[in-house]
Amino acid sequence: MKKTFYKSRVIKALVVLLIPIMYYFTAAFYKTTAIGRTTSGVSTVNQFIPTGRDFVNCIFNLGYYGVFSPAGWNIYKHMVYQKDSLNFNTIHLYGTEGGSFDAPLSQYEAGINNFMDSVHTTGLRGYYGREKIEKLCYSQRLVYEAEGGNNGFSYQNRLVTPTSDSGRTVLDACPDCPPTSSASAGWLCYNIKENLQHSDLLDFQEGDRSNWHIKPVMRINKSDFDNPAKRDLPVVKINTVNFQGDTINSVILRVWNFRQGNNYDGQYIEKFTFEFGFDSLRVSGRYDTVNGLSYGYSNDKSQCKVDFRIYWFGQVRVWLDKVVVDDDRANILLNPDPQISNQYTNKIIEEVNAFTSHPSNYTFYADEMSYSNISSVKRVQQIMKQTNSNAKLSCALTNYFNYKGFKHYDENLAHRIFLDSIQPERITCDAHEIFGPAYLPQNEAVPFSLK
Repeated sequence: MKKTFYKSRVIKALVVLLIPIMYYFTAAFYKTTAIGRTTSGVSTVNQFIPTGRDFVNCIFNLGYYGVFSPAGWNIYKHMVYQKDSLNFNTIHLYGTEGGSFDAPLSQYEAGINNFMDSVHTTGLRGYYGREKIEKLCYSQRLVYEAEGGNNGFSYQNRLVTPTSDSGRTVLDACPDCPPTSSASAGWLCYNIKENLQHSDLLDFQEGDRSNWHIKPVMRINKSDFDNPAKRDLPVVKINTVNFQGDTINSVILRVWNFRQGNNYDGQYIEKFTFEFGFDSLRVSGRYDTVNGLSYGYSNDKSQCKVDFRIYWFGQVRVWLDKVVVDDDRANILLNPDPQISNQYTNKIIEEVNAFTSHPSNYTFYADEMSYSNISSVKRVQQIMKQTNSNAKLSCALTNYFNYKGFKHYDENLAHRIFLDSIQPERITCDAHEIFGPAYLPQNEAVPFSLK
């Protein structure tokens, strides 16, 4: 017992002696910056702050305050106080301040650069919203998978069992495929689970009220297209159902509509050819007309019946992968044809080239984002980086949008999808609460009221 006790005491004594030695070598190994003076990499105080840490203390000016107009509260007059008295190190400018979406750069470039000069002279950095970047980030694309899954952005009811084709998970509707023939004609898929995104931002920006372009991604056999006797056969019908459950558009796609020019190669397509070049698969997002996708809108999101139903006529074999739905801006920005998309791509390039290299430009900025903006933000980021690798984009997220836009709300799911997809270099979390009983379940109390 005495021997064991003695060894324990010796070990403890050695450990005590080794601690300061280990501390010295550990501290000397890391280059640190401390509050106070450093000597040989060892701080003279006990508080360590890692080097390279970039803390941002930013003021977001509430509203559009007349930087380039005489009205309102002028940022120029108060910029120095925001730094010296309020101890902010970064200032924010909304995209609507100087240079509209369609304005030529020559109209506002000098004004924006003068503002940036003032920010830099004051010792601040800038979060710069630019209309030609921010509005394109707001453009919306929804992708509804035919086979289910996809976090609920998919169809819940299907006529046939999902299968694989060309590396895709699809619905294969076949009228004569022995030994197990497909089901007869019927609704190939319907009942989208997460269908709120087309009417969740009616009170924020105009995207939900614009046109929505419906793009079913599907293919048929080239042999069916090449057979003149089958050219007029109906393949599927797409019915668009609005918020209150009314069918507002019904379009039949025939074999002939699959043509690209005058031919078809049997591959998956999403753009179909109609007479006179008219886009028949387009509906209005308006809520104030019976033919609008948001008509019948209410705060009770359980009442939303928006759907893009696919009916199969049972006459031509078809493979359906998914249905893509774009608003007007996404239909241009994300268009695979450069002759169409370049009208927006060039706007982004113009802003990046004009303002990225200014020393006060900490980041470009896009205000509150939603799930439906993911594809567009990714594309905007890609164009920015291709133009100038130093260009950065910060996005804001808010629970308010996520709650309104998800029928089956999961705050972790909503934010995770956005962050995993975008992987932004900068992120801003807006502390927006849910106001009013209309947005809350009946068994939950309203946290506070606005007065």
